[in-house]
Amino acid sequence: SGVQDICVVNEDGSNMKALTANQNPHSHDSQPHWSPNGEHIVFASKRATDHWQIFIMTASGDNQQRLTESHFNHPDFSPRISPDGKKIVFVRAGLPKAIHLMDIDGSNQISLCEGGSPSWAPDSNGILFVRKGKIYFHNLLDDSEKEIGEGDYPSYAYNGQKILFCKGGLDKEQIWLMESSGLNASPIVERDGSITPVWSSR
Repeated sequence: SGVQDICVVNEDGSNMKALTANQNPHSHDSQPHWSPNGEHIVFASKRATDHWQIFIMTASGDNQQRLTESHFNHPDFSPRISPDGKKIVFVRAGLPKAIHLMDIDGSNQISLCEGGSPSWAPDSNGILFVRKGKIYFHNLLDDSEKEIGEGDYPSYAYNGQKILFCKGGLDKEQIWLMESSGLNASPIVERDGSITPVWSSR
């Protein structure tokens, strides 16, 4: 349905600039995510092949590099740079869908665990993810997993004390909040169809 590029724009809507410029009408760039220092952007792209892979570029759109080389039936998507700027977590589709981890330059790629919807802990030592409708925490220091609760699209508050997430099923999703331990979960937006909540930085 046409070319899809990544753009930046001032907060008042002025000075829109395309960072990617795909010429192939079937090429798409999507899911951009800034590095914490603002120097790089990681994103999913379907430009090099006919399926999604992970790319990285500078904030100005220069030095665009492909980081992953997935197979046709295992596209890569949902890249997220760690708060310390050293790692990238992403999802590789397949049966089962799996969370993968790599260094910021694409080296040392590993399959971490089965699941999706990854989100970094503020200290970069762990990742929230979802598997079969339940939210888990994967500790990268000892490679352990802990079930936190039920839901989807989890994300930590900047101080790591709270987790924002969705719960409710197809077209019935509501936005919930709970402690990082999984306790005291309660809805904060009781409106069906509310998904993918995001925290402010402070």
